[in-house]
Amino acid sequence: MTNIETNPTTKLDGKLQSTTKVPLALAAETSLAAATAVPLSPSMPANPPRIASVAPLKKRALRLPHQRLKMKRHMLKHQGSSGLQPKHRSYTSVGHLERVKFSLFLKILMHHLSMKDEDFVEQARTVVLDCIKSQREGKLQDTPLMSALKGRLFGLVGKNDWEICQRYLERYLTYHNIVTEL
Repeated sequence: MTNIETNPTTKLDGKLQSTTKVPLALAAETSLAAATAVPLSPSMPANPPRIASVAPLKKRALRLPHQRLKMKRHMLKHQGSSGLQPKHRSYTSVGHLERVKFSLFLKILMHHLSMKDEDFVEQARTVVLDCIKSQREGKLQDTPLMSALKGRLFGLVGKNDWEICQRYLERYLTYHNIVTEL
């Protein structure tokens, strides 16, 4: 058996070896075992080869537009609940959805106005409180509260801010996947 002498720069098995005498047959066996990852002798542990297991993709059938709409309704129905998605029969009226949507719009409007000017927010609050008070006293007669609020607030804030808040509301409803018309 022949011996080889290694120096610190010689690599066997990808590792630096010390300056010792190594049998040539053992050096060849370890480098071959490292390259193939299969043990050459029963005393060496086996490293099982890694096989990338990729599951085949599911093939989906094409869905027609009415099927997609049905799936969307089903998902929205069983998703989380919000004020705009009716859970009970008593809330299925269109008026309820409009009131909830308008209350969200009022919150957005107040937040938008608070970023501009605090005095403007106080004026808007007094308008809302006056409308509610006059509704309770019967001064508005047949005018719905929402219509009175919309008219007076629109006159106070102006067309530009009103449209900005409407866009914010639409983005909010879209972002939270709240669909009011199914």
